[in-house]
Amino acid sequence: MVQTHLFHDRIMSMDTVTLDAGATLGPQCVALPASGIGAGATVGPASLVMRGDVVPASTRWQGNPIAPWSRPGDWSPR
Repeated sequence: MVQTHLFHDRIMSMDTVTLDAGATLGPQCVALPASGIGAGATVGPASLVMRGDVVPASTRWQGNPIAPWSRPGDWSPR
């Protein structure tokens, strides 16, 4: 899910979410406003990309909040 708005203390704030070419968001993943996913980057299932986070191109991340995906095939939640 790409979420371009948040409500905090009854105030709505909006910002963009950038997905560069070839970026992948896993199932049940949430990317919050002002975040970005670089070209060819992957964010694993059930992961949270926090407001303002930028995932570098051609890297893999997972978790809530995201952290580098340490081993191929390791999608287990932390």
